[in-house]
Amino acid sequence: MPVQAPGPIHPSVLEKLEHFGSSHLADPLKGIVERFGDLADWLASEIESHPQLAIGLQKLIEAKDAVVRAKVAELKVAGRTTELKEGSDNDG
Repeated sequence: MPVQAPGPIHPSVLEKLEHFGSSHLADPLKGIVERFGDLADWLASEIESHPQLAIGLQKLIEAKDAVVRAKVAELKVAGRTTELKEGSDNDG
């Protein structure tokens, strides 16, 4: 969904927003990434584009990646790695 920003969006902010796509992920990971993406979109729509916003979004990407890795580890420990296959719990 396109972000409705308070002004022009700096290319560095746009680049960061691209890291919150989830269509390629398996369902257990998709929901996590979508929530981080919702927050990223909200931040970009509420705060004027600025280098500090890009830095904040980079840190949000790092947090998202760490949480996704934690979920993957949780599923591996539980022996549920089949859930990590793309589309394992959905039709597409």
